[in-house]
Amino acid sequence: MNPGAKRLPWAIALVFVAVFSLALFRIVNYDIWFLLKAGDLILETGRVPTSDPFSYTSLGTPWVMHEWLFCVIAELVRRHLGLALLVVLKAIIVAAAFSIALTAATIRTKLGSGAMIVTATFVALGACASRFRFLARPHVVNFAGLAVFLLVLELFYINRRKWLLLLPPVTLVWANMQAGAIIGPAYLWLMFGSDLVSAKFGRQPKPKADHGGRRALFLVALASTGPVFVNPYGLRILDFATAAIAEHGAGGGISVMEWTTPGVRFKLFWALFAVVWVVFLGSIGRWRLRDALALLFASSLAVMARRYVPIFFLLVTPSVGHIASQWSVFAQDARWRSRARLLLQIAAVGAFAICMVATFARPPPLCRGSVSTWAHIPLAASTSL
Repeated sequence: MNPGAKRLPWAIALVFVAVFSLALFRIVNYDIWFLLKAGDLILETGRVPTSDPFSYTSLGTPWVMHEWLFCVIAELVRRHLGLALLVVLKAIIVAAAFSIALTAATIRTKLGSGAMIVTATFVALGACASRFRFLARPHVVNFAGLAVFLLVLELFYINRRKWLLLLPPVTLVWANMQAGAIIGPAYLWLMFGSDLVSAKFGRQPKPKADHGGRRALFLVALASTGPVFVNPYGLRILDFATAAIAEHGAGGGISVMEWTTPGVRFKLFWALFAVVWVVFLGSIGRWRLRDALALLFASSLAVMARRYVPIFFLLVTPSVGHIASQWSVFAQDARWRSRARLLLQIAAVGAFAICMVATFARPPPLCRGSVSTWAHIPLAASTSL
């Protein structure tokens, strides 16, 4: 039995608890009240607004409320369960996303104990670097949606193609909760392109069965692109994103903070970003084309806008797992094997301890107010693990 397989449930559980702890803090984003009121308006009127019904100075201005379904669900949770449960639900979504990404990293690559520790530690540290985005806002749905895409793609690559059928309905729900749903189909097309290039120019001959796989991936990518625009606003769902990107490209200064490039104070992000690139460049010949394209895609998003920092860590997690499994330097010498494992375990414990302490030691960057004391509950649970 693969030595890492029996540790996988524990690794996933520990990552879930750690990320859940990081995401479990009181609501600090002021726009939650606007989102809840918008959901209340939709529930009361039975229709999605197309113009601004709230602002005095811009009353009647055309409005694309691409997150309308999230607003409705959030308002229903508030009405029947309270705001506290909305916080818990947000934390569960974020923790599930990072746990699913770790699971995706183990589908094709049989991670040994060392590789499992490295990958789980990377995911935990990536969550620490992404904590400033763990707010009660619609964008957390992007994390879960993308994680599902990653998992299904990894299942597809081991010939479990029927799971691809999940992606179009997932995209449909995702697109009505947040316009970032376009990232899912875009990643599918990127992976389809990498498979085409690998089949054409790869060194190893590809079996004929791969043609059917590429055809299935093409059809699902096509079927997943359409649902992005099946919403009350159609193509206008991308208006805000395209305007922000155009403003970014014009160099005139972004008026929305989350669309700005991560600054120097995002030290943990830039440190992990540099480590990933150094490891990848030092592993030429070990990674696959799809890993390189995923890294380029994720890096371009994260460098363009800080809102995509969590997306970066989710996208590169499967590739990190693959590279970690390829590095077997210490495994060549039995004398170093136990020492390397001990060092990795110490590093992992330190990383998870940082995640737990950060949960209640200070609020996430860009936020005000103290974090929830509920964090002590998952802290105790993780300590038991």
